[in-house]
Amino acid sequence: MGKRELADLVHCWANVVEEHGEDVNATRSLYAKATALDPQRGYMWRAFAAFESREGDPLISRHYFARAVNAEPYDGTTWSSWAELEQSLGNSERAAFYARRGAELTSARQLRERQIDASKPLARKWGEGKRFRRRR
Repeated sequence: MGKRELADLVHCWANVVEEHGEDVNATRSLYAKATALDPQRGYMWRAFAAFESREGDPLISRHYFARAVNAEPYDGTTWSSWAELEQSLGNSERAAFYARRGAELTSARQLRERQIDASKPLARKWGEGKRFRRRR
């Protein structure tokens, strides 16, 4: 078993431990081990960020979202998830920027993978994403 497969296994283990509401420190340790084994897997950093957000530590969560973006800068899911965190913290402008970036990257990926017919752009399903408004 290579490092990548081991990282996947440890990541899954962390998800299971978290789902069962077991030891928070064990979950954190498993996420840390998974990301250390394969730091170029953005989805692992994104899961770690979401975990820290649920645990009430937005500063660490932002750090891990940044690591996820650095690992996979063209993954729109990470940007959209980060936007949700910023919106929940009341940072509407930052959330709107991240949400737009996530939508742009997701659309570009869908066009590349031919999930969207470029000759019929209006046939695409709209409203699947979340909208972020600036608070005044």
